[in-house]
Amino acid sequence: MTIKKYSMTLSGHKTSISLEPEFWNQLKTIAKKDNLSIQQLIAVLDKGPRYSGLSSCIRIFILDRLLKENDFLKMGCKMKNIKNVIFDFGGVIVDWNPRYLFKKIFNNDGEMEYFLNNICTQEWNASLDKSDDFKNAISKLKKEHPKYSKYIDLYDSEWLKMIGSFNDKTLEIEQKLCKKFNVYGLTNWNAEKFKLTYNELEKFKLFVDSMKGVVVSGIEHEIKPDDKLFKILLKRYNLVPEETLFIDDSIANIETAKKLGLNTLNFKSSEQLETDLSLLNIKL
Repeated sequence: MTIKKYSMTLSGHKTSISLEPEFWNQLKTIAKKDNLSIQQLIAVLDKGPRYSGLSSCIRIFILDRLLKENDFLKMGCKMKNIKNVIFDFGGVIVDWNPRYLFKKIFNNDGEMEYFLNNICTQEWNASLDKSDDFKNAISKLKKEHPKYSKYIDLYDSEWLKMIGSFNDKTLEIEQKLCKKFNVYGLTNWNAEKFKLTYNELEKFKLFVDSMKGVVVSGIEHEIKPDDKLFKILLKRYNLVPEETLFIDDSIANIETAKKLGLNTLNFKSSEQLETDLSLLNIKL
């Protein structure tokens, strides 16, 4: 294949990339599908993570995109029968991380990481997501680690400050999907804190209220990726797996959904979700 140089301006600087015309033509096709100019698409790729030159990055992007489109083409045949969409919450609509709170509490990152890796651990937090008794769990942990009592209390009293941001773009996509599909929620969330978030965050309430139904781990005392929580949702709302699309940022949860026969999309960003839905011929 012949390699040609293509000149452009990126971030205010003139540059050029060397590509085979076949790759350049594919890049133009992808840009058109994504409603971008070819220069806009290259600018996005230029700002993204890469471990080699921009030309190599573009080739890898094109190959990955073509493979994905091929997979989605196969999946799209099944998607014609989709009637239901299930959204995960954490990592999809809400950016929750205890570091948003404790970074302001501890003197340095080392102290914070010790606390979160040894006291209020991910495993301990997962047990809270399976529970409706937050305060009892806090009390028990304080007895086990009295030195950290005041910090453990903050995990309860300042819980909302662990929410970093709300994904407005995902909310916009969900609202549009609600006009075409039956939309549901399936989330790992402590029952008490779910109610608190619902009452305190208007956008979260809007997200929940627009759905046909929501299944919360803390209320059901089951937790993803265990299939029991999935089965509760499917049975309660009489959902047929083959007619249902499941959206989650966790690979473990995606794998469980696939085993149950659901169609799946692994959430990486709201922009990626919009692109993936488009590739599946789901027009928003």
